[in-house]
Amino acid sequence: MVDIKIRIGQRIQELRIKQGLSQEALALKADVSTSHIGKLERGERNATIESLEKVVNALNVSFLDIFRFSDKDRDVINDIVDKLSHRSIKDQEIILNLLDALPPWEKDNDTEL
Repeated sequence: MVDIKIRIGQRIQELRIKQGLSQEALALKADVSTSHIGKLERGERNATIESLEKVVNALNVSFLDIFRFSDKDRDVINDIVDKLSHRSIKDQEIILNLLDALPPWEKDNDTEL
């Protein structure tokens, strides 16, 4: 199992790159040093709640986004959650009803697309 510091760091790096930010730009927006961002991303430093809050705000994401790790098994579920989180409660309920109406998958049909 990968150390939580490394997973958080990888997630920060992933979100930073997705937004087209350099470590320097993120550090400036978060009001922390560039070396601090680098150490967080490499898992060399424990992130405090305060420093995580600065990074979260600078990336304009939620704490939940920082802890939404990119395990290969969870990528599809994370994509679904992300897409549904931007929909209304009514839309989410409709999708849930659609999922409930699906017949159960047989083990043989559980293959990758």
